[in-house]
Amino acid sequence: MARKFFGDDEPTGLAASAYSTPRPIVGSTEKLNFKKGAERVDKRPTSAWQTTAWQCFDAIGEVHFAFSLVGQIMSRVKLYAAVVEDQDKPPLHIEDFLKEMEDKTGREAEQTQKVCDAAAELVADLSLNADGGLSNMLRLIALNLCVPGELYFAQIKNKWVIASTDELTQEGTTLRYKKSRSKSTTGTANTGEKLDADTFVARVWRPHPRYTGEPDSSMLGTLDDCELLVLLQQAMRSTVRSRMNAGIMFLPEGITSFVAGNDGMSVEEALTRSSLDSVADETAQATVVPQILKGPPDLGEKIKWIPYGRQIDAEFIALLDKTLQRVLQGLDIPKEVVAGLSDAKFANAIVITDSLFKAHVEPLVLLAIDSLTTVYLRPLLLKKLGLAPDAFKDDPGHITNRMIIWADTSNISTRPDKSQAANEGYDRHALSAKAWRDTRGFAETDKPDPVELLLRLVLEKGQVPPDMAETVIRSLNPEFFKEARAESSEIPPEVEQMLNPEALQALQEGGELPPAPAPAGQVGTPSSQQMNGAEVNGNGTLPPRQEPVPVG
Repeated sequence: MARKFFGDDEPTGLAASAYSTPRPIVGSTEKLNFKKGAERVDKRPTSAWQTTAWQCFDAIGEVHFAFSLVGQIMSRVKLYAAVVEDQDKPPLHIEDFLKEMEDKTGREAEQTQKVCDAAAELVADLSLNADGGLSNMLRLIALNLCVPGELYFAQIKNKWVIASTDELTQEGTTLRYKKSRSKSTTGTANTGEKLDADTFVARVWRPHPRYTGEPDSSMLGTLDDCELLVLLQQAMRSTVRSRMNAGIMFLPEGITSFVAGNDGMSVEEALTRSSLDSVADETAQATVVPQILKGPPDLGEKIKWIPYGRQIDAEFIALLDKTLQRVLQGLDIPKEVVAGLSDAKFANAIVITDSLFKAHVEPLVLLAIDSLTTVYLRPLLLKKLGLAPDAFKDDPGHITNRMIIWADTSNISTRPDKSQAANEGYDRHALSAKAWRDTRGFAETDKPDPVELLLRLVLEKGQVPPDMAETVIRSLNPEFFKEARAESSEIPPEVEQMLNPEALQALQEGGELPPAPAPAGQVGTPSSQQMNGAEVNGNGTLPPRQEPVPVG
């Protein structure tokens, strides 16, 4: 199968998943119609709980971080046009699908080519003309589905826009789009930009299980705890602010003046001045030398500093922590992830484990691409081809009904680390060396050549049987030993004799070793049956060694 889109590697993540992958979160879509008539579809009014959900998202840092993290992860997804050939197999990227059809001709092949080209243009148009870019669009889709559970997909000024339930408002038959809560430049209320009645607007939402026409999100089940958490945070803030004072200084009435430097001032004025001087100037006298107060000795013990302010008890802190834990447990993302990545930046927290992707990110990705396929790709594909909206409605196998928007999520999920498993599999002879290299990320060009492999074996095993020594030595580096023989004149006769192929062959055939070459400076050498003039005994032993007598 061609892999032009994914390169030489097999697709990973959602691109390698079957089209029939279960959808834990199912979405609903509908196209709005603001024209009068029986088919008119108005914008749904924003629910009070959705406004509260956005307020809690802004007020609670942990909730803001959790859903922002999901949005940042979602922004790394790549969209492409694909064709479903088998429900139980991954959809084919349009380039791979056309590659397989290169040898087909005829009217049907031409029509298929035309549909594929139109679908590719629509996905490209979505990517190029998304307001803020495709990454920003996918991030907004994730955030709006996680917080209010509802969003609007619209084309405004040739830009594809994701609008929240508060950004899109309807008054009678007038639809307005506003991107800011602030007032206009003239100081009047910001009513937003008026949209035409034929503006393309589609609603996407996560249906509530009780009333499927209404939206749902994990924030709905945690709103009471979120509001309690906000109240507790406000109480904590008020308590801390109540303690932001210097307390009370009690001075008996008999204390009337400071020592020199504050002559003419009252005690209160002198205290205030010395305190402010210490704050304004680090080199002020009051920061180094204590102030000297005069008065009757018996009144000195009655001088007191009395702090005041509300106290923060342990039960209040415990209630705050418990409420936060309940909120995090109710969100669509594990609280361990929020706590574990709270100190990380999005740049290094963007790659997540496969289990986290499958449980919490993939459902949102599937919801997004299914919704875009339903409200964007297929209706506009039929329109682009000049076909009726209900064309091929009863033919699910037609190419227009098998054309979808699919996602490549390889940038946001990591494969499990199989390095240790590869080591164990190779040691147990269950994996080949090629499989080990593939798992570890090495190329086939990194494998050792036969000479290097033999040398490693020799060095690891240590001893080599004598009958294999010559073969191993010559196969490892024959040129080295050839040059060593030619250049060296100090090779012992016994070693030279053992390295002689004729000697090894004679021993293997049960014969005798040929005479070893005489060392330099000697005229004769002992024979194979004599050693220094002594005959070999019958039991195979030699008499005591005698020093050779030089000749000449």
